[in-house]
Amino acid sequence: MINTHSNPNSQPQPHQKRILVIAEDHHSRTRMVQIFEDGGYAVLVAQDSVEVLTLVDLHQPHAVVLIATFPATMGLDVLEPLRSRRPPMMIPAILLSTDATLVLDSDCHKPRVLSDQPIALDDVLAHVEELTLAA
Repeated sequence: MINTHSNPNSQPQPHQKRILVIAEDHHSRTRMVQIFEDGGYAVLVAQDSVEVLTLVDLHQPHAVVLIATFPATMGLDVLEPLRSRRPPMMIPAILLSTDATLVLDSDCHKPRVLSDQPIALDDVLAHVEELTLAA
């Protein structure tokens, strides 16, 4: 499933920042879309890594939010194809996994630990806003 936003009748505005949300879990995905749309973002939605690459190529998001139901090291594997391209696509990302919350800044190849546990979905927006200030 590839959705460029949750409301198919609305189109992203040129000034809107685009966020790519990756989540297999329907509840988490729906909640993230709501939070970002309420925050004024255009939201792209993917359920797997194939959709991620397609949406990144088509829409060039300002940040990625990955909600994983597995450990952080496996979540990093989902984002690796973006950073291993030539030239690499250094899109800032937040990874919420079962064992940690990691941040990948646009200018850094190594993730930094934001928390040793997943942060609340409602707190993700503030961290994405911080990441996208430089974007």
